[in-house]
Amino acid sequence: MARMQKNVLSPFANIQKAEDLISPEVVKWFSQLPDYVLDKQVLESTLDVAVVAANTMAEQTFTITGLNTTQAVEVSPPALTSGLFYISARISAANTLAIVFNNTTGSGITEGNAVFLIEVTEK
Repeated sequence: MARMQKNVLSPFANIQKAEDLISPEVVKWFSQLPDYVLDKQVLESTLDVAVVAANTMAEQTFTITGLNTTQAVEVSPPALTSGLFYISARISAANTLAIVFNNTTGSGITEGNAVFLIEVTEK
């Protein structure tokens, strides 16, 4: 025997635009959001990472034109050699990126040229 289905309306059937679903205050908040979003820029840079001595944490500096100390920075390193770890990054001076690496092995590691993504945010 065939079953009869009820005609069920979607709870969203009468929604024509976002304002029908979201309060005017929320719509206003979203419209003003671009005024408060920080200015971010993502750079891709090939950095020549020097040797990091055995069982050492060392800071190395790299020249990146356009950086200044009023900016915040986050670095996304590539896959590094086993035992070599990226620890932190900062803008130490105008046009200078400082990155701390940690070598946890018993011998020095020379990473050489590696492509890093660098996210710079204006404060």
